[in-house]
Formats: sequence, C-alpha cells, structure tokens
Amino acid sequence: METLIAEVSLLLNKTLCPGKAVVSAATEALDRLSRLPDFPLSLLSIATGGESQGQRMAAATYLKNFTRRYMEGRSAGSDAHREFRNRLVQASLCAEPAVLKILVEALRFIVVADFVKENSWPELFPELKSVIQNSNLMRDGSNAQWKTINALTILQTTVKPFQYFLDPQLANPPVPMQLEVITEGILEPLQNVFHHFLEKKFDYLKERIVSLAFDVIAHVSETGHGWKLVSPHFSLLLESAIFPALVMNEKDISEWEGDAEEYIRKNLPSELDDMSEWTADFFTARKSAISLLGIISISKGSPVLMSGGSSSSVKRKKGDKRKGKQQFNSIAELLVIPFLSKFPIPSDATAVLSRTSQDYNGVLMAYGSLQDEMSADIYYSLLKALTMPDLGDVSCYPVRASAAGAVAELVQNGYVPPDWLPLLQVVIKRTTDEDGNESSLLYQLLCIIVEEGHEKVAPHSSAIVSTIASVISKFIPPIPEPWPQIVEWGFTALAKIAKVWEDVMPDEDEQNQSSNEYKSGWHAIVRTFSGLLQQAWLRSPQAMEVVTSTLPPPSCLDNASVLLEFIIQFVTELDDVKQLKIAELLLVWADMISDWDAWEEVEDIAIFHCIQEAVHLHEKYALSSFFPRKGSASASSLPQGSIIEGFGAFISKAMSAYPSATLRACSCTHLLLHFPKFSFETECVKQSLAVAFTSAAFSRFKEIRDKPVAMWRPLLLVIASCYLCYPEYVEKTLEEDEEKGFMAWISGLTRLKGFDVLGMYFVAVFTLDSSEDDVHEETEQEFLDRYAQAANAIECETVLEGDVEDEVQELELGTFGEVDPHEVVLSLIEKHHQLLLRGVVLPPQLKTGMLDAFPEYDYLFK
Repeated sequence: METLIAEVSLLLNKTLCPGKAVVSAATEALDRLSRLPDFPLSLLSIATGGESQGQRMAAATYLKNFTRRYMEGRSAGSDAHREFRNRLVQASLCAEPAVLKILVEALRFIVVADFVKENSWPELFPELKSVIQNSNLMRDGSNAQWKTINALTILQTTVKPFQYFLDPQLANPPVPMQLEVITEGILEPLQNVFHHFLEKKFDYLKERIVSLAFDVIAHVSETGHGWKLVSPHFSLLLESAIFPALVMNEKDISEWEGDAEEYIRKNLPSELDDMSEWTADFFTARKSAISLLGIISISKGSPVLMSGGSSSSVKRKKGDKRKGKQQFNSIAELLVIPFLSKFPIPSDATAVLSRTSQDYNGVLMAYGSLQDEMSADIYYSLLKALTMPDLGDVSCYPVRASAAGAVAELVQNGYVPPDWLPLLQVVIKRTTDEDGNESSLLYQLLCIIVEEGHEKVAPHSSAIVSTIASVISKFIPPIPEPWPQIVEWGFTALAKIAKVWEDVMPDEDEQNQSSNEYKSGWHAIVRTFSGLLQQAWLRSPQAMEVVTSTLPPPSCLDNASVLLEFIIQFVTELDDVKQLKIAELLLVWADMISDWDAWEEVEDIAIFHCIQEAVHLHEKYALSSFFPRKGSASASSLPQGSIIEGFGAFISKAMSAYPSATLRACSCTHLLLHFPKFSFETECVKQSLAVAFTSAAFSRFKEIRDKPVAMWRPLLLVIASCYLCYPEYVEKTLEEDEEKGFMAWISGLTRLKGFDVLGMYFVAVFTLDSSEDDVHEETEQEFLDRYAQAANAIECETVLEGDVEDEVQELELGTFGEVDPHEVVLSLIEKHHQLLLRGVVLPPQLKTGMLDAFPEYDYLFK
C-alpha cells in the first residue's frame, strides 16, 4: 500500500506539470493503476495527507471521477465497497475546505445509490448524528477528531438528494424509511448546533455552520414528506433558532460601525443590487434562516395538522402568487405573522439599542421572506419603519434598510400595494433627507418599484425625475472623476423611469385626447434630463482651466445613453435641438463612446440605440454639426472630433466584440454610410468611414470565418455596403492585407444566398485582372479548368450550419438587411468594361452564366 501511495503521489504531481505530454503520460499511468483494488484507498490517503494542497486536490479530483465510473459496475454488498465508502466518509470528516468540496461530490454518487435508492447504508445517519454531537466545535474547541462543519456538509449531502427522487405526481407517495429516520433524529443535533452558536459572537466558520444547519432543515422540508415530520416542531424552531438568527446582535453592531454598506449588502432580506443568488462562499446564518422561513411559511396546514397531521409543501419560487381561495391557511398565517406581530416598533431613543430595536430589525427581515402572506396592515407597518427618523445621535438606518429590503422582496414577488403613490412619496422624500449612502439604497428600491409598478407609476414620473435630478446634481463631481454611488444609482433610476414612460406612451389617437397633459409631462422630463447631462458633461471654460482632461468619466454611460436617446426622441422641431443643446451633448457623448472598451451587452445596447436615433435626427433636420469639427470660442471645452467620427470609432471596435455587438455594429454601418446627406466638403469623412469599416469588418471576418455562416455573413455585407460607396478604396484596403483580402471577401460572398453566381463572377473578373499578362496566352478551356478548380476549392472549405440563436440574431440587422446583389453587379460590370478596354476578354460560358442570373443586364455586355 505504501509503495502504491508513493507511486500515485508522483503521478499526481506530474499531472500538475505544464507539459501536455507529461500530463498525458501520467494520466494513462493512473488509469492503469486504477484497476488495483487498493487504488481508491491510496487516493483517499493522499487527499487527506498529501505533501501539498495541489497534490491533495488532484487526488480528490481523480477520486471523484474514479467514483463516478466505479459506481456503474460496483458490487454493493462487497466488503471492499463498504470499506471504501466508510473510508471516504472518514476522509471527508477531516479534510480541509478545498478538498472537502471535491470529496463530497464523490460521496454524493454513493449516497444516492446506497443510501437514497437502495437503503443499503442504514448506519450512515446514526453515525453522522453521533459525529456532529462529538465534533470539535460542539465540544468547545477540544481536539476532537471530526470537524463540525465537515459533518454538517456531509449531512447536507445526505439529505439533499431526497427532494429529487420523490415522485411529485403521486398524491401520497411512500415516504422513504431513511428520510423518516433522518427527520425524526435530525432536530436534536441541529437544535444543539443552534443553541451552541447563536448566542455567541460569530466568526466565518461558526456562521457557515449555522447556515448549513438551516439549509439541512430546508432540504428536508422541501420534500413535503419531511415537512410532515418537521411541522410539529416548527414553533420551537421559529422561537429558538430562526428568529434569533434574524435579530440584531453584537456582531451586527460591530460590522455596521465598521462598514455600513457591506453590512447592508450581506444582511438585507432582498439584495437590491440583483445579487440575490449568493454563492457557497458567501452564506450567512441570517440569509439561510430567511430562506428556510420562506420555504416553510407557504406550506399549508391547520392547527390540527400542526399537531402531526399530513401537510404539503411547495418550494418557494420567485413570482409565485396565491390564486383563488385556499383550502387551508398557510403556516405564515397560522404561526409566523402572529408571532412577529408581538414585537412593537421602537418608539424612543432609549429603546434603539435595546432588545426592542434588535428584535424589530429581525421582524422586518422575516417579513421580507413572507412574499405571499402580506396584509395591508403589515405593509403600512413597513412604510412606517421606512420613514423612521434617527433618534438623537443613534442611527435607525439598519431598521430603514431592513424595511427597504422587505418592501423590495414583496413587490418583486407579486404583492401589489393598495396605492403606489404613498410608497413613492416615502422613498423620494427619504432621498432628499439622507446622505449619499442611504440615498443609493433608496434609489435601488425605487428602481424595483418603477419596474413592478410600471403604468401605475408612470403618471408620477415628472415629479419623481425632478426630485432625483435635484438630489444627485449635488453629488456630481465638478471635475472629471468617477461618479459616487448615489449618482450612478440615480441615473439608473432615471433610465428605468424613461423606459417605463416610453412603454406607456399613448399612440396618436390617445395623444389627441390627452395631449396637453402628455406633452407637459414629456417636456418636463426631457428638460430635466438635458439639464442633468449638461451639468455632467459640458464644462465651462473656467472649469476646464483646472483640469487636464476634457472628457467626462465613462460612469453610467449606458444609463446616460438611455436619457440622451429619450431627449432625441422628444425633438419635434429644429429649435428643440438648440434649446436642449443636443449637438453639444452628442459631441461629448460621441467622444466618450469612441474610447469605449467595456463590452457588455446589457450596457452596449443603449449606445447602439442612441446612435440610431441620432442618425435619424440628422437625416430629419440635416444638422450641420453632425460632421464638421467644433471651432467656435464658446465651445472651446468640447471635444475636437466630429460626432460621426466618434460613432465610427465605436462601431469599428464593436465589430470585434461579442456576436450580437457585431450584428448591431453592422446595422449601424449601413446607417452611417447611406442615411446622412454628405456634402462635397464632408465626403472625405464618409470615405474614411468606409475604409475603417472595411478594415474592421475584414479583420473580424478572418477571426471567425470557421464559425457558422450567420456569424460572419453581416461582415461580408458591410464590406459590400462600403464597396458600393468607394470601390477603389475598398479594393485597395483589402488588397493591402497579407492574405489577399479582396479575393477572400469574394470567396466568402459565394457562400451567401443571392451572391453565389455574383461571387463566382467576381472571382473570374479579378483573377483576370491580377494575371493580365498571362490571359492572352491562356486558352478558353485552360481558363475554365482553372476557374472550376478555384470554385471547387471555395466549396470544399468547411462551413458550419448556424444554430437557431445565430439565425435569430441575424434578424437584428434591421434596416441593413440584405445588400442588393443588383447594386453590386453594376460595379462589377464597370470593372468588366475596364478589362475590355485593356483587351481582356471573358470566356463566353462565364458571361452566359452571369446573364442567366442577371438577364436584365444583357445590354451592358453588348
């Protein structure tokens, strides 16, 4: 055995080497050794006692993969199998955290087969129960062999599979014997865990242990059958474990004083910044308690059933709402809400740091988990808590923050307030009274309210926008530097309101009926947006004397783009452009996006939309400021590049970003080249754009031409669009590429529907053009053979079919759509005529094929 351990250790070390050949050889050697009966035991020995963490994790990983294969052909009743599973449990009980995480994945394969499905491991749970009671932290830090957190992790692995192997379609499916044994015996050791740790000051390890204990009960309760056995003990769990985990404690106070924002992020019942899905590395006892309370509170029952009758449990799902009359009252209605109602709201300064305040903070967090059980009385209690003022020198921010989280959780899960206006008034008023940190939290809540309230909130948009702008304008830095969090969240809230306003915007008939009210509200919002962006982006000459950069920070560029697009859409006459300073705002914005390099679809899509609206605005009013540089003295603080050049730089970069950005960039390419009206003086700008787009599109095409056609098709059409504008410049740009770019582009065109014959014609014409000296000596048959070989080579290249997603994305090209082959063929025929003037004659068969595809151009060949 010792010899085998040494050999396996050496091979595992080699699997960590950078050389591919060494790793491959070591893996093959391990596979050969895996046939030996002691091989898995040697891996366990290394996983817990290896010379380095890398070696220990490598052993655990190999063991996990080995166990998955081993379980397929095992002999369940063999002594070797029983020894292996017992040794695996023992190794897991003392393993370090990184190794434990891998070992329990291996253990899960055996638990599912032996314990859950076959009930052939009856001693597992009794032994785990004993281990928990005698683990290191349960014995006050003694040198116990087993680790408490490891034992609970294994228990969680043991319990979790039951929820996946019970048939939910059966009205009364049989309760597995081992699940009943677990449920009846699990509460005693877990209650000891709660009693042992909840009254102590938490560290990370103790926090994780209590979190695991709650999660184990949650997994049992989610099976329905487990809830039947847990329910008689729920009142005790609520009073002795769940609620004590929710109330404010000494650790909360110290963390609050150390970093208030981090405390709020970790402890709110609802993550207002869309981080509600926490990872295993960021569990807290409070969050797990809230999750458990939410799961069991929506279970149905009655006072009689709570004494031991049957019950059913429904896994808590975001957005689920109670429909129709319930046959039974829920556990929340029967027990939770009555229990929470016993705790009063703190009313004076002396009570803030007392048990009253600490308990009420827990009440608010508990309310956040009762998504379907809220009454108007409880809702208005939350509003009252949300407005609770500081008492003397003592901050009530934790209470207000907890109330904000509870309200957010409610409205996100379908609770409709009796009236949205009081809620809006409370939130908006608090933003004007508080400092930046609390206002940031309130703006996060406001974003949720706006999204959920939608058309109910829209009528109040004008007043909300004005207040938000007034608050965040005080925090916008006077010099270019990243914006504080309150400004960023303020802009996010404004962008949400803008989108809701657009969604509920009445059509033309409705506008005629309520035009004055509608236009007044829209006008006020647009003016506010414009003023805010001017403050953020347009610096006075005096302010610019003290800074080195004229470019504002790229903070909130996505949300600012939403506001700018909203402003542009408002324009109904040319004077609006001047009054709202749209040209100046667009100039700064174009300069900002020209340096954009933080590609992410959620943010980028707003920029693309704003570019499209800006181009349509220019087309509508023929704005002279769209192309030239700014030169007036009053605009000395503005960027010196033109708007369209900034757009072009952004679009060129976007072609090399992620797939949907490439598609949107291709669509915008067509807009910029063909929609604006270029004068003789600005023709050079259009020429530069065509060259830049050609270069960017072809560069991206070379990178992805082995991908599905749908991904690079738009890039080829971009080049075709540029070719229609400046054939000579596009040809020159492509030919400068070391891979003979022009022919590569034409070869790609032959793959596209509508361009196949045209592409072949391209090949022939430009083959003749590039080998002009040899054409007169080549026979017609030789030329056709050479042409056939070229065409065959093109078709033999590997082309993958685009998947459904690619085809859907392709539709996003919008107005770009298809580049008409007929427009391109005219340019080609002109090239053909140039060849004829130099004495180069195309073979008649090729010309016949061209005319078969495009017979309307017969006269051009005569």
